[in-house]
Amino acid sequence: MPSRRNFLKHCMTVAAAACWSAPLPALAHARPNNRLTAFSTRDGQHFVGVIDPLGRLVHRLPVSSRGHGARISADGSRALFFARRPGDWMLLMNPETGELLTRTRASQGRHFYGHGTFSHDGKTVFTTENDFEAARGVIGIYDADNLKRLGEWESRGVGPHEIALLNRSNTLVVANGGILTHPDTGRIKLNLGDMRPRLTYIDGISGRELESLAPPHHQLSLRHLCVSEEDTVFVAAQFEGLPGLALPLVFSHTQGQALIPFGGQPAAERQAIKDYVASISLSADAKHVATSEPRGNRVTIWHAREGRWLESHSLPDIGGITAGATRNALMATSGNGGIYEIEIGNATTSHLQQYRQLNWDNHLF
Repeated sequence: MPSRRNFLKHCMTVAAAACWSAPLPALAHARPNNRLTAFSTRDGQHFVGVIDPLGRLVHRLPVSSRGHGARISADGSRALFFARRPGDWMLLMNPETGELLTRTRASQGRHFYGHGTFSHDGKTVFTTENDFEAARGVIGIYDADNLKRLGEWESRGVGPHEIALLNRSNTLVVANGGILTHPDTGRIKLNLGDMRPRLTYIDGISGRELESLAPPHHQLSLRHLCVSEEDTVFVAAQFEGLPGLALPLVFSHTQGQALIPFGGQPAAERQAIKDYVASISLSADAKHVATSEPRGNRVTIWHAREGRWLESHSLPDIGGITAGATRNALMATSGNGGIYEIEIGNATTSHLQQYRQLNWDNHLF
């Protein structure tokens, strides 16, 4: 475990890093089933890190801007972290030791959208990126050992966000959000009137498009997704149109079939989430889908196979959501520094940890 002196010395290598106004929590010991996340201190410093099943911070690395998505390799030896859109960095960490393995910057004319994934053999990294001058999405291809850029494919859409690899093939699935942005205008959405979101399947060997589907409304921005062991894709949306339509925001899909909307959510719950789903994850037993809705301070539980609403849990500014330590448990992180455990089917939640000087970012992996 690094000393405080060594950690402060490491922070000085990052331009944005300086001394924090309040001490960060002491690091816990590493243990199995740790989770990847990103966070910021209240005085504006940014980190990526690892937390254990009890919500204790195990490892942390300083970064120059807010982090977003992450992914761990199949053998557990490398953890990928990505900058939040429109981000320009990506890094590899050893999740067991917290050691920085390597980092890279986005290529000229590109920025990262905050997500990526490993190939099955762990040799390649695929990322979602913006070719902002040509107004097109691309899939960046990198060597997973040194993050050297090997090439790119078109994402077959605009604004590709989360990307995953199916479990039973080398097929990539991409949530093309349909939103055009440019780094000169930051996070401003430039084409809300003519968005074209798509859920797109791409051959992970050739880059060839295999299938592409549109949601039921052109302003339903498909953003985040997860994949079951049987390769059912669950995808979450954020509606960019006028409020009041109460369109579905969660869908499932199997290749060659129709996009299936999830339903049954009570009207009051649907209204409360304000057309915005942040994260989506499967429970450990894959029977339930969990979504986080920070604008409504909620976590929603869905029946995975039947696609219907089951329950909601009220939690403040909740963003990160992932499977917990047991079959029916979920772990969730909040923008207010809280880490929670949710037991599906139980109206109560457990407050695992509270970090008053930290803000956990959008996702938990």
